[in-house]
Parts: sequence; C-alpha cells; structure tokens
Amino acid sequence: LIGGILGGLFGVFLGRLTTIMYVEYFTFPELSSRIYPDVLSFGVFISVIFALLGTIKGVLRIMRLDPSEAMREATPPVGGSIILEKMKWFWNRLDAQWHMILRGLFRNKGRTAIAVFSAALGSSIVVLAFGFVDSMDEMVRLQFDRVMRSDYHLTFNRELQVSAIDEIRRLDGVTHAEPVLNVAATFRVKNHSKRGAIVGVVNNGELTTPLNSDGQPVTIPSSGLLMTQRLMEQLEITAGDFVEVTPVKGERSAKFLPVVEGIESMLGLAVYADFNWLNNVLGQEKIINEVRLTTTRSRELEKEYFDKLKAMPNLETITDLREQKDALNKQLNGAMRASAVVMIVFAAVIFFGTILNGTLIAISERRRETATFRTMGYFENEVARLFLRENLLNNMIGAIIGLPLGYWMLIASMEGFVSDAYSFPSVLSPASYIYTLALAGLFVLISQIFVVRKLNKQNWVEALSLKE
Repeated sequence: LIGGILGGLFGVFLGRLTTIMYVEYFTFPELSSRIYPDVLSFGVFISVIFALLGTIKGVLRIMRLDPSEAMREATPPVGGSIILEKMKWFWNRLDAQWHMILRGLFRNKGRTAIAVFSAALGSSIVVLAFGFVDSMDEMVRLQFDRVMRSDYHLTFNRELQVSAIDEIRRLDGVTHAEPVLNVAATFRVKNHSKRGAIVGVVNNGELTTPLNSDGQPVTIPSSGLLMTQRLMEQLEITAGDFVEVTPVKGERSAKFLPVVEGIESMLGLAVYADFNWLNNVLGQEKIINEVRLTTTRSRELEKEYFDKLKAMPNLETITDLREQKDALNKQLNGAMRASAVVMIVFAAVIFFGTILNGTLIAISERRRETATFRTMGYFENEVARLFLRENLLNNMIGAIIGLPLGYWMLIASMEGFVSDAYSFPSVLSPASYIYTLALAGLFVLISQIFVVRKLNKQNWVEALSLKE
C-alpha cells in the first residue's frame, strides 16, 4: 500500500515532467498537468492486488500447517534426477557447480519461471524503448532522405506558367529544380469522404520519390493516382478502384480518377500524380504553384539567391527541408529519447527487484549449503559466483525471450500512433538487440554487488550448527 501510494505520487511527478516536455516541443491551446484521483486510486489498487497475489500461496501454506509439525526442523527437500541428467553427453561435460545450479533451477520451477518471465518483461520494455528511437530515426530518414530529397520548397500564392521555373533555375547556387502542382481536393467514395491534396510531380523526377510498403521506389504512372495506404483504408478502396475528386479551388467539378497503386507516406496523407496528366485533368496548360529545388548550400551564394527569391512577386513561402528535418528530430526524436530513458529505468527496477528478491530467498534457504562450501575452502567470491551463474542463466534466457515480445509490443505501439498527420514504421536495428542483452547482463552484474554483501554478512559457523 505504501509502495503503491509512493509510486502514484512519482507518477504524478513524471506526468508533470512529460507535460513540460510537450509544451517545450509543441504548441497547444492549453496543456496542464493535473492529479486525477481515479487514475491514482487505480494504480494503488493494482499494487495491492498484486501484493495479495504474491503472498496468497505462502499464507495458504501457513494456514494448512499443523502447529506441532511446524515446530520441528524442516524436512530436507526430496531430490531426484532432473531431465538434463539423462542427457549424458551434455551433463558429463558440466562441472559440479553447474550441476548444482541446474538442479536448483529445475527443482524450483515456480521461482525459475517467475525469474524468466520478469526478465522477459524487462527485456521487452528495453527493446520497446530502443524501438521507439529507431522507428523515429527511420521515419525521418525515409521521408527526408528518400521521398523528399530537395533542399527547399518554394510555394506561390497563385498558379504560374511552368516557364516561371526557368528564372529560378538561372539563380546562382541552384543545381536542380522541378515543377510541382498541388491541388487541394475532397476525395469521396460512396459515404466516405476525406480532405487532402494531389501532388503533381514530373515523371522520373529526382526530388520526389514515392515508396511502396517494402520501401522500394514507385514510378509515377502516366495516368492515375498513387495514394497513401492509410487514405485508401479510410475510403475503403483498393488499387484499381475509382475515387471522386472535387478540387477545393477553381472549377469545383467532380472527376472520377483511378487509383493505380497504394504507397507509404510517413507524413500526411499524400496522393501523387503525373504533372502533365494532372494538368490535363484540370483542363490547364502546364501550370505550377510550387517548385522543389536543390542547391549547393553555399553560405556565400545562399544570401544572394534568397534575396532574389524574396523579390519574386508571387512567392508565398520558402520551406527549408533541412531545418524541417532538424526540427522534427528535435521534437519527436528528442521526446522519444527522453521517454526511452524512463522506460529503461523501469526495466532496471523489474530486473533488480526480481534478481534480488529471488537470490535473497535462495541464500536464506541454502544457508547450510553455502556454509558447507566455506568450510570446504571456497572463498566468498567463489560462493557468490554460484548465484551469479544462476542469475545470468535465468535472466539471459528471459532477455532472449523478451526480444520478439518487445518487437510485437513495438508494432502494436506504432499502429496506435498512426494518425492523418504521420505514421511510424516499426524498426529495430540489430544494435538495439545487442544493447538490450548487454543491459540485461549489466543489471545482473550490478545486482551481484548486493548478493556478495549479503553473503559476506552470513555467519557460516552458526549456519552449520545443529539445532536440537
């Protein structure tokens, strides 16, 4: 109960930190941190319920005890061979210490199962934390390094003739420029409708490359639309279906256009079409309202062509893709990295709690055994090594089981984050798996410090004395 209350208060503190972080990165009309009594009460309730579940077995055993039998010295546990001993080719290769460790693990199946399950849970949380960061990195990389490879987007306040791009191409420092026609429209299929925009880009262009679900480039079709899978799901259509498109500006006559293929888009609900085909559909003669370009990024030339760009009468905005990428990294990735640190701390608590709890119980139960080792000439660190091997075996098995569990949790989390504004891929780098296993091993080694302290405080002479 005390732990649940303290944990609830700590949760309120973390909630306020999270709110401060969101206010720093994002703009909301109002965002404040408050205490929700129902949430706090539910957290304490969960704490108490699991405390009862954790003690009910022991309480039931006590209630079944006969007082006269309970006052006698405990009967030694019944031994017997374990399944591994039947594998002679394997068992005979192990030393005596490994024999004792494996027998102890197999004879205490409940405790071993709890240790492995807790390690798997802790490992999955660490994998999830690393997966958040990896997924954010991949989302930014895909969107800004593979899909949108331009340096700047120039947006005009009205449609211009395509010849206007020639003036931009002649500016010093501009290495490549491509025309774009953005058409804001409403997409309708039966009783489903969605506001969005069609982006008309030149076929075989270098600066805008849509990707399919496998991350492979998709060629802009000569006719028809490439539509984001999320938008297709909302409209309940598949490739080959027609969608009613009504432009928001100009002549607002509905047109039925075919959807050629579904694509993936990390930001927004993108719809792509061939630049010339889209102009023909609208009955226009090659008009543009945006130009995407790459530059030398030279500081000397940057001010010069910026001054010339700003002097263009119809220019509305200049979007720096590098700055946008950096801002996204700061906002999303920074927030995710902060969350990852908190999650790893929680995983460490699970690891330490399980390891220490299980090991201290084992030390208490095996006092005579550890004292016997000391009288046989074993040093304290050699006795502690027995528990270290046992903990490493339990926790590394659990950590390995937790790797796919964490990945499944990541997939579920990323699907929960999907919105019209953005979506995230579920990505885990090989390094994240290695870091997870390394952290699992590190947690065991750190907990070993407390195990050694406990062993050092034991009076092994008293442990060996017989009780009448």
